[in-house]
Amino acid sequence: MKVGDREQRPWGQFEILDQGNGYQVKRLEVLPGQELSLQRHQQRREHWLVVQGVAQVQLGDLMLSLTVGQSLDIAIGQWHRLGNREAEPLILIEVQIGPYLGEDDIERRADNYGRCLSPS
Repeated sequence: MKVGDREQRPWGQFEILDQGNGYQVKRLEVLPGQELSLQRHQQRREHWLVVQGVAQVQLGDLMLSLTVGQSLDIAIGQWHRLGNREAEPLILIEVQIGPYLGEDDIERRADNYGRCLSPS
């Protein structure tokens, strides 16, 4: 994918805002009542910044709520999940940093949309 590309997902959509050697910046929009899979990555770490709404985040065993202006760092290999329990869309800026940033570096443990390769 390249800058400007937008991809629809069952939970909402994302758009690539910028990318370069070892980094990629995305705008994620999570629809009301939706959540991404519980996932981890082996090739990248991520930084999330909430710009609209309230993010419900699972980070390992921790459950957090992030509001506008709050951010979070996710380490390589750390299980994480993002959700939106509010009535308005959640918008988040995600900065990915690592040697490989492809969408196939997602290992899912649990998913509401049947995308896990193995049972949760």
